[in-house]
Amino acid sequence: MKTIHFLTAILLLLTSACTTKRQLQSTSKTDATAKIHFSKNVDFFGYLIQLAEPEEHDPNHPITPILAQGADDVSIPALMRIYEVGGHLPYDVFVRLFHGLPAFPLPENYTIPTEMLQENGISSKEDVEIFTALINYANEFYQASHFEQIWTQLAPHREATLAQLEDNLPSGGLLQQLEQFYQQSFDSYEIVPSLTIWSGPGWGFQTQQEGVPRATFVLGPLEPNFDFSDGERFENLAIHEFGHSFVNHVVLQTLVEEISQTEELFEPIKESMFPQGYQDWEICIIEHFVRAGEVLIPESMGDTATGEAILADYAENRSFIYLPFIVDQLRLYRLEQDLSYEATIKHTMDDLRAAFLEDKE
Repeated sequence: MKTIHFLTAILLLLTSACTTKRQLQSTSKTDATAKIHFSKNVDFFGYLIQLAEPEEHDPNHPITPILAQGADDVSIPALMRIYEVGGHLPYDVFVRLFHGLPAFPLPENYTIPTEMLQENGISSKEDVEIFTALINYANEFYQASHFEQIWTQLAPHREATLAQLEDNLPSGGLLQQLEQFYQQSFDSYEIVPSLTIWSGPGWGFQTQQEGVPRATFVLGPLEPNFDFSDGERFENLAIHEFGHSFVNHVVLQTLVEEISQTEELFEPIKESMFPQGYQDWEICIIEHFVRAGEVLIPESMGDTATGEAILADYAENRSFIYLPFIVDQLRLYRLEQDLSYEATIKHTMDDLRAAFLEDKE
């Protein structure tokens, strides 16, 4: 999960409406499928980011002048109102809720369905009013901006990107390995690329498709020049971001007491975690377990070197100091002893407390 700072985090609200689609079969035993498709709402979200923090693109790339056409859109009043109204709200709520919106522009007087609000834990009158205002401001900005024109002109580049991604899909057994490791499955998986999100980020979360849970992976270009051709990086991102769909809810449901009992372990790494967007121990633990999957799943597919390189980078350069220990315990309990994923993470958290806290008591 890529988390960004305040100004752009509050713009993480526009993710839905598919346009160009291509369905790809995996070799998963569950016959799961992955769909790669662009979303107008996701690219609109990326456009808002570009307005807030313009990225330096290759001036000779044909996409660059297309995006630059709307430079004056920063003066549209509704843009600042989005910042003002939504600045205090959590990112993950934006993602899950707005991913289900119809394509912008929305119908006049659009009302968020009650079931969509309930699914995302939004129930108070105040919260409903806030999200209603955000949607209205986003819709107002959309209609006043140049985005529809930009979206239309990006059409051939979306087709080229789909072809590039299809040539560099994650290996055929990846979904099967994810499902086997986490002991869960989804009826569908979707990969949503964007040409307007700046290069590098990815986000993973569960969404609903006609009431059925779906794993979603949103990504920007893998390189600053709108390139998506790095197959190895694409696969690593897929392991991480799809991993959030498998891990987040299990950790939150299974480790309530364990997270509370080990909260002081956040103190030594808090200063390093905050700039990465991980502002409490609960989120940090989720990230540790997702990243442990990044190490162990390539290993289970016979690629030990990639797992070792990922582990070293996270532990040495990103301050995930507990990750080597967590990886060892997950390997022991999940892969060697074949315990359930829930039992594995409970044992791992108990061991983490014993190893890093009990010697201090």
